Amino acid sequence: MSVDDVVSSGVNVTASGIVLNIPVVPTNATLQHPVLMGDETAPIAPTPVWYNGVEVWTYVFEVTDQTAADFFDATRTDGDADYAITVLPYLISNDAVSYIPLWHMNQYTRGVTEGVNGGGPDPAGHKNIINMDRPDAGYSPLWEIYWVTDLPVDYMADQVSNVADMTPENGFEYTVTPMYVNCPDIGPVGDMINMDIAETYKTAVNHGDTSNWVSGSDLGLIMTEGVSILFVGDNETIGSTVTNMMGGFEYELYSSDLAMTILSIDIVMESDMSVLKTLEVVHSHPTDMDPSDEGDMDHDHMDHDEGDMDHDNSGDSSDGVAYRTFAIASLGGLMVAVMLL
Repeated sequence: MSVDDVVSSGVNVTASGIVLNIPVVPTNATLQHPVLMGDETAPIAPTPVWYNGVEVWTYVFEVTDQTAADFFDATRTDGDADYAITVLPYLISNDAVSYIPLWHMNQYTRGVTEGVNGGGPDPAGHKNIINMDRPDAGYSPLWEIYWVTDLPVDYMADQVSNVADMTPENGFEYTVTPMYVNCPDIGPVGDMINMDIAETYKTAVNHGDTSNWVSGSDLGLIMTEGVSILFVGDNETIGSTVTNMMGGFEYELYSSDLAMTILSIDIVMESDMSVLKTLEVVHSHPTDMDPSDEGDMDHDHMDHDEGDMDHDNSGDSSDGVAYRTFAIASLGGLMVAVMLL
């Protein structure tokens, strides 16, 4: 049976004004339990529907009316209130729904143990971050992607989990994209506490450290793998890497590769030599030495006191999000399809 069959049958069809977030999923797909993880499934049953005469599976999440929540209550198999259907006023008009931001971090992998602290969609990537959940006024299951283009130096997974800490002063940058995802929340709210939050963030390359991890991306790199990224100091290439599947890069920059005269490093896209960003280099030893003596230094055994350094080297920023030296390119044909039934 199809929609045309229903309409042509002559039955009365009345618009209810009720909106369901009921995405179509692959047949026999299950929902992983958000707390127990592994092979455990969430206590939510699928709702089969017809599509052009073929049965397909859906799952009911947020709805705009309590009547609909009551009607589909049988899909919640154990009565756990943490998994109840949420009633939300996310309908703005007859043809529009509200949305909230999603800070996308999943393109980065450093510090992730897959199956332990990974996010999604890539279980080997960082967890994404939102600033609203179902109990919050204004929450919506439709999320606009804020692509995180810059992380603090040496950043590890889960060292930030609150948007309020993701400031340019702390080394974070992001850009708003025209991409949206239907990403309903399930499970308990506020029961899992992040024990890995950093107290401070490193915003410059420290020449006194053995190495410095540099991570980043760009609007024009989203979902683009294999793009060559160069690290340039004093007009010389001192390192290179390529973007991963999602368009992020993570590179360990060794201080032994940095000349004492280098005070900043440009991160450059090799294809057009555009500068994605510039990082300050902090030297914890004199910079007026003879460069010819640099080879005599043992960087692996240099005594330095990182605590005496001033790490607030984020540069000038304006109110809100600072875009500073990022090159913003067109997304071209990139798009994400969202279905809200």
